[in-house]
Amino acid sequence: MHHLPTPRPLRIGVVGAGYWSSNMLRVIAESSAVELVGVADPSESAQRQVRTRYPQANLHDNATPLIDDPTIDAIYIATPPHTHLRLAVPALEVGKHVLVEKPITTSLSDANTMMASALRSGSVLMVGHTFLYSPPVLRAKQLLLEGRIGDVFAIDSQRINLGKYQHSDFMWDLAPHDLAIANFWIDELPQGVFASGRNYMGRGQPDVAFLTIDYPSGILLQLHVSWLSPARL
Repeated sequence: MHHLPTPRPLRIGVVGAGYWSSNMLRVIAESSAVELVGVADPSESAQRQVRTRYPQANLHDNATPLIDDPTIDAIYIATPPHTHLRLAVPALEVGKHVLVEKPITTSLSDANTMMASALRSGSVLMVGHTFLYSPPVLRAKQLLLEGRIGDVFAIDSQRINLGKYQHSDFMWDLAPHDLAIANFWIDELPQGVFASGRNYMGRGQPDVAFLTIDYPSGILLQLHVSWLSPARL
């Protein structure tokens, strides 16, 4: 009887060790299918937390050592959206797979550039649309396909919280979740977006926004996102 060789774990480098990345670091560390090799983050406090929780990981101030390391198979990027292009493309060009948190970039041209790099190298480029793997979201999709919900005319969604401010525009942090879910449920892409927001906390960008998103079939998505809500939804 011949035993097939056990595939070695996928070796991962993580860029960004902030709030959301902490969840992925835990998942990587607990999985036998992957191995956490290194983490890059310029923040000393972030590095201290990683050193305490994951002493096996090499720490770096920037992503270059992870991208240049030939033993690393894939890069996970959890940094502000405007940095995704300059981090993902070099990794893809040297043949590394890339998982990047949403939104993939802040412009269509940057997204096309990343996709072209992935196609040239044959690497996998994937966006971290977490909720598309959520059991409730998948169950709702199944009910729609079975016709048990009926026709969809409009979707009303809220993603609100209090005071968890990020350096990036909060609409990039919150709105992609519900937009991805709606696209998945109705199997369409938007044809128009109207957005209105207000800056109440003096941070130079909106704290509250309302988006109306129009789909080719006539379905409307009404999305409310806010960092100023006393309730979390």
